[in-house]
Amino acid sequence: MWIYAAYTHPLFKNLEAFDRKPPEKSIVQRVADAYEMLGLLEEKQRVLEKYNDLFTENKSPKKGRISPYKKKKK
Repeated sequence: MWIYAAYTHPLFKNLEAFDRKPPEKSIVQRVADAYEMLGLLEEKQRVLEKYNDLFTENKSPKKGRISPYKKKKK
Protein backbone atom coordinates (compact mmCIF):
# COMPACT_ATOMS: atom_id res chain seq x y z
CA MET A 1 0.00 0.00 0.00
CA TRP A 2 2.92 2.36 0.56
CA ILE A 3 3.67 2.19 -3.18
CA TYR A 4 0.23 3.67 -3.84
CA ALA A 5 0.90 6.37 -1.26
CA ALA A 6 4.29 7.19 -2.74
CA TYR A 7 2.77 7.46 -6.22
CA THR A 8 -0.22 9.53 -5.08
CA HIS A 9 1.84 12.23 -3.39
CA PRO A 10 3.67 13.67 -6.46
CA LEU A 11 0.66 13.16 -8.72
CA PHE A 12 -1.60 15.19 -6.45
CA LYS A 13 1.10 17.87 -6.04
CA ASN A 14 1.26 18.26 -9.83
CA LEU A 15 -2.51 18.58 -10.10
CA GLU A 16 -2.52 21.23 -7.39
CA ALA A 17 0.20 23.14 -9.23
CA PHE A 18 -2.24 23.58 -12.12
CA ASP A 19 -5.08 24.60 -9.76
CA ARG A 20 -7.05 21.46 -10.52
CA LYS A 21 -9.70 20.73 -7.92
CA PRO A 22 -10.53 17.10 -7.17
CA PRO A 23 -14.10 16.31 -8.22
CA GLU A 24 -14.97 14.11 -5.24
CA LYS A 25 -14.32 14.06 -1.55
CA SER A 26 -13.27 10.40 -1.75
CA ILE A 27 -10.21 11.42 -3.78
CA VAL A 28 -9.21 14.00 -1.19
CA GLN A 29 -9.68 11.43 1.57
CA ARG A 30 -7.48 8.89 -0.25
CA VAL A 31 -4.74 11.48 -0.73
CA ALA A 32 -4.97 12.49 2.93
CA ASP A 33 -4.68 8.82 3.93
CA ALA A 34 -1.65 8.46 1.64
CA TYR A 35 0.03 11.44 3.28
CA GLU A 36 -0.61 9.89 6.68
CA MET A 37 0.97 6.60 5.55
CA LEU A 38 4.04 8.54 4.39
CA GLY A 39 4.25 10.35 7.73
CA LEU A 40 3.33 13.73 6.22
CA LEU A 41 0.74 14.71 8.80
CA GLU A 42 1.10 18.45 8.10
CA GLU A 43 0.39 17.84 4.41
CA LYS A 44 -2.61 15.75 5.34
CA GLN A 45 -4.05 18.58 7.44
CA ARG A 46 -3.32 21.12 4.71
CA VAL A 47 -5.15 19.05 2.08
CA LEU A 48 -8.15 18.41 4.33
CA GLU A 49 -8.41 22.11 5.19
CA LYS A 50 -7.93 23.28 1.61
CA TYR A 51 -10.66 21.02 0.23
CA ASN A 52 -12.94 21.22 3.25
CA ASP A 53 -15.70 22.63 1.02
CA LEU A 54 -16.02 19.22 -0.68
CA PHE A 55 -16.88 17.70 2.69
CA THR A 56 -19.39 20.36 3.70
CA GLU A 57 -21.22 21.05 0.43
CA ASN A 58 -24.54 19.34 -0.12
CA LYS A 59 -24.70 18.93 -3.86
CA SER A 60 -27.60 17.24 -5.52
CA PRO A 61 -26.65 14.28 -7.68
CA LYS A 62 -26.13 15.04 -11.33
CA LYS A 63 -29.12 14.27 -13.45
CA GLY A 64 -28.95 13.10 -17.00
CA ARG A 65 -30.09 15.28 -19.82
CA ILE A 66 -33.81 14.96 -20.36
CA SER A 67 -35.25 15.60 -23.78
CA PRO A 68 -38.00 18.22 -23.74
CA TYR A 69 -40.01 16.33 -26.36
CA LYS A 70 -41.31 12.83 -26.26
CA LYS A 71 -41.08 10.78 -29.42
CA LYS A 72 -44.41 9.82 -30.88
CA LYS A 73 -45.01 6.25 -31.91
CA LYS A 74 -46.54 5.81 -35.33
